[in-house]
Amino acid sequence: MISELEVLRDNKEQMKVLIKMYQESEQQFKDQVNAIELQKNEEINDREKECAAWKENIRVLEDKLNERDAQLQEVQKNAELRKQLFETKSDIESLRSEGNSLKTMLKDYNEQFCFRDKHNFSSFELLK
Repeated sequence: MISELEVLRDNKEQMKVLIKMYQESEQQFKDQVNAIELQKNEEINDREKECAAWKENIRVLEDKLNERDAQLQEVQKNAELRKQLFETKSDIESLRSEGNSLKTMLKDYNEQFCFRDKHNFSSFELLK
């Protein structure tokens, strides 16, 4: 019986040691899980910061793109205005040329008409 008691005491001591080892092991596992969760949370925070930085960069680039688009529209508008100006200048030159031709024709007509008038007048004078 004493030996059974000793075996039971030994078993009890072994059980205590095993329980203590289990508890230590369980605590180590919990610590490892906590460390992993902490590391993952840090990684998530880092990625969220990186994502926010990318979003800001995208916003800045979109602003620049919108600004460039507005500049391009202004350039296209100016090009259209230059084209219209060139066409207007061309129209003015055509009208000047036509005007000069008409002036020449009118001058020639006036010279002929005046010459006839002078000639007729002279002839009329001669008839008197």
